[in-house]
Amino acid sequence: MKRLIIDATGSSAWIGGVYHKKNMVFSLLRNDWIRDNCRIVLVTDPDMAEVFREFETDVKLVTVKYDGVRQKKIKLALTALRTGCRYVFPCFDVRICRLLGITGINWIPDYQHYHYPEFFTDAEKSDRRMLDLRTVDDRVPLVLSSNDCLSDFRQYVSGTKQNIYIVPFVSYIEKEVREISEEYLNEVCKKIAITPYLYACVSNQFWQHKNHKVVLEALKCIADRLPEGARFVFTGKLSDYRDGGYADEIRGLLDLPELSGRCVCTGFIDRREQLALMHGARFIIQPSLFEGWGTVVEDAKVLDKTILLSDIPVHHEQMNDKCTLFDPRDPQALGELILDSWSRDITDDVEAGIIRMHESAIGYSREFERLLKEN
Repeated sequence: MKRLIIDATGSSAWIGGVYHKKNMVFSLLRNDWIRDNCRIVLVTDPDMAEVFREFETDVKLVTVKYDGVRQKKIKLALTALRTGCRYVFPCFDVRICRLLGITGINWIPDYQHYHYPEFFTDAEKSDRRMLDLRTVDDRVPLVLSSNDCLSDFRQYVSGTKQNIYIVPFVSYIEKEVREISEEYLNEVCKKIAITPYLYACVSNQFWQHKNHKVVLEALKCIADRLPEGARFVFTGKLSDYRDGGYADEIRGLLDLPELSGRCVCTGFIDRREQLALMHGARFIIQPSLFEGWGTVVEDAKVLDKTILLSDIPVHHEQMNDKCTLFDPRDPQALGELILDSWSRDITDDVEAGIIRMHESAIGYSREFERLLKEN
């Protein structure tokens, strides 16, 4: 029996990282070979344990408290020793893993720092590039989330490394989605003074690469042609720690007379509320300049939403037939697409979205199965 630690430690500072691990565990548990031949030990913070509670019958759930990265590494190493784990994903320290006889599995979510270095501090760029170099070792498996990531790896990091596995993820939100009643949707919408199905939704943190500006500039272009009562809901905390001036720029656009009555910013909200708002939207707008494998798109696919999707390489891999691509630097074109999408009927089929999510999860898990068989 192979034993695998999945490091799901993290916090709301990057909640996407925590949910990525949840989505991975779901996919792995859909795989018959992994269920029959592997024991998963899921390690997380005490305040994140509820995110993973539903998996307790299938995995060993361990919570750890730690103060800083060094102490976290020690706690993960001790957990690996106590549970007899041979693998750890993602690898917390190659040297420690080798000393303990453990196969560390590296994971890089994306290579944005090569495409948009201006969005990172010098220290962040240096740290990321050092990490990239550590992933080149052929003895250490590397998991990437998309073929676009692999293309970047080949261009910017190594053209020769072997032992690379492409493991995309689905959004495992079935339980949350089935709990969204019309009553609950109305309750969530009432809190921010909007009407279900009379708004579009942008559900990203306000980081520069998420490109909220193109949406706001698009709305400026079409403000006098929007239907009466049309609203645009933005979830996520209005800040970017890398550039405080960016948030001020966004606030300036939101305060424009033609936009102030149209746009609603919720701030950071509960995941269940976020999904309810996405469910009740006429359509989703995902305007990012860069993604590794976007959770918002996966959420929207499960909800079977129409998605206006920025035309970037990874989105060509993620998109389905309810996605329409647009140039993320052309607000006028996006504005026209918003008007066209608003005029169309809502055709969501959540049950179909859930079925496709299960099918995709099984497919994505096969590459991780291959990793475990080969290493």
